[in-house]
Amino acid sequence: MQQSYCTRCVRTRIWDTRPNFFVFSFSQKAHTFYLNRIVTLILGYLFNTMDHGIGWPQKGNDRGLNFHGILMSTGLIFFQGEALLSYRMYRSDSKIVSKTIHFVFHLLAISFFTTAFAAIIIQKNANTYSRIWKHFLPKKGLPNRTRVVCRKSNTIYLSNQVTQV
Repeated sequence: MQQSYCTRCVRTRIWDTRPNFFVFSFSQKAHTFYLNRIVTLILGYLFNTMDHGIGWPQKGNDRGLNFHGILMSTGLIFFQGEALLSYRMYRSDSKIVSKTIHFVFHLLAISFFTTAFAAIIIQKNANTYSRIWKHFLPKKGLPNRTRVVCRKSNTIYLSNQVTQV
């Protein structure tokens, strides 16, 4: 018994049992738009209440680190993921619709990534010292034979002593 092809889809060899657009369109749109917005709002609330809040980096504050975090998590996780999913999810629509949605999500992901990258570079340049070192160094000094060099201040941390080079 030979199955017949859908008259619209002879070139792509999709069978007649193709899902109806109206049945799956609500779940696709809910996943693509509403779930993404809810999770982005939750992440925005968490990053805004953490430490000093979200803001463009300036001299003397660490707000750029949270700005970097919210943009990276939103751009690279959600917008990039939605771009990859949207290319496969909108198969019942025309190709131009699915490719446009795919392109828009990729464009958003790239713009968020570049803004977050610029924010972290400005944050590092605005504050002359790096506060990240205090998180990696133990409070009572380093063990013997361990050496960490901070290139900006030319300081060698050796055991419990700090030596200027």
